[in-house]
Formats: sequence, structure tokens, C-alpha cells
Amino acid sequence: MTRFFPLSAHIGYLFTEMPLRDRVGAARSAGFDAVEHPHPFEIPAHEMARILDGEGMRFAQLSSGTGGAGLKGLACLPDRKKDFQDALCRAVDYAERIACPFVHPMAGTMPPDLAKEDAQSVYRDNIELAVRLCEQSPVSILVEAISSSVAPGYLVDDFAALNRLLTPFQHDIRVLLDSYHAAVNKDSIGLFLASSKLRPGHVHIADFPGRHEPGTGQLDFEHLLKLLGKIGYAGDIGFEYVPSGATTDHLSWMQNWRGHSGRDCPKQRASQ
Repeated sequence: MTRFFPLSAHIGYLFTEMPLRDRVGAARSAGFDAVEHPHPFEIPAHEMARILDGEGMRFAQLSSGTGGAGLKGLACLPDRKKDFQDALCRAVDYAERIACPFVHPMAGTMPPDLAKEDAQSVYRDNIELAVRLCEQSPVSILVEAISSSVAPGYLVDDFAALNRLLTPFQHDIRVLLDSYHAAVNKDSIGLFLASSKLRPGHVHIADFPGRHEPGTGQLDFEHLLKLLGKIGYAGDIGFEYVPSGATTDHLSWMQNWRGHSGRDCPKQRASQ
């Protein structure tokens, strides 16, 4: 039997029918164990910590900031190094204050006039900076491959780019595995787990095609969870999908992930 993993709601995608500060309680009521959001900073850290504590919830991961509309981060941009550093320091401090284990320094999308080699060099320097900042912190660095078909020009756009850019590091940088981006790229998560020295720290679930809730597409999530179990993955399974309608109207898939005890994994795809 596939082992249980705690479930995290991406509240940038789910429960958006309500204000951000109310989504933590909504996620708890729906049966999630944790929440995540790339930029929760509109809620001060002390207030977010109070909300999490009151709901008995955890915060699974956040980003160092998207940098503004269309940028998807700052880590590869030569002219935004100071902005990246400031945003990173803010994010790590925020994460420490709410006991969030991961900060994701998003790579960013390359402008047309930026050479890829230059973007890669800047990115490596900024990841090195992020790792050093976290050396004396309980927070770790998390990196994700975001498909260029979804975010055109994104520097770290597939598993090959993850390996190329991160394996030279001797630090324990963790990967955010995303089922949807992998499917868009036709990347094999199983092959990546078997061949890469990089280890997952977080997982994102969305079905393909459509990027909706589990059971609306073609992906075999039971197989994915078995792969994670085989490598001893012990982190959260995050749900970053576009609900087919109001979030609470499309959560029937959770009964297959939580099971009768509230702590089982999916036995089959949820009915569509």
C-alpha cells in the first residue's frame, strides 16, 4: 500500500473565493494539513503565525518573491541583484517566523536581450547567496522546474536544466517536483528520481491536461506516490491546481487521498 503523505493546499490557487487570511481555516476544514503561498507577505509574519497556530496548521513553502507581473522571480536577472537579495532576506526572515521549512528563490523569465549563459551565471551566484544565508537557519532552499510552455523564457524550465544548474553545488538544495510541469515537458519524474542526485523537498499536484484537480486528467498519481515512497520521501504533497469551479465544490478527490482513517493515499483516480 502506498504510504500516507501530509497534504498542503496552495492558497494562491485554492480557496481564492475568500480573503487570504481566511484560506488557512478553509484549508483545515477541507482536510488539508498545511498551506503554502509564494508571497503571503501582505499578512505580517506574527499574524500569519497566530492564524496557523489557531488553526493547527503548518506553512509548507513560500517563494522569495515573484518580482512583479510576468517576471516569475528575480534570481537570473543581472540588473535586479539587489532586489533579489532584499526579497530573499525578507522571505527567509518571514519563513523563520512562521516555521516554514522552505523558501523558493524563483529563477525568473529572461528578457529577449539577456544571453542565457549570463542568466545562468547570475542565477548560480544568487543560489549560492541563498544557500549561505540559510546555513545558520532552519530554512532550506527549494528550486522548481517551471515549463517554458507555461512561463515563456523561464530559466529553469525542465529537469535537464535543474540538473545542469544545481548538481555542481555541494549543498543540500531540494527540488520542488511538479506533476503538471513535468507532464507539459514530457519529463519522467521516475527517471529523474532514479538518475539525479537532487532530492525532492516538496511536490506539487495538478492533473494534465487542464491543470485541474486530481482525476480530471490522465496522470497516474498512485504511481507517483509509490515512487516517492520508494526513495523515502517524507515531505508534503502540495496541491497547486486550478479548481474546475469554486474550490469547495470540487474536493471529492480528497476522499481517495485521505481514506477512511484520514491518513491513506489514493487507491485510484477520483471520478470526474
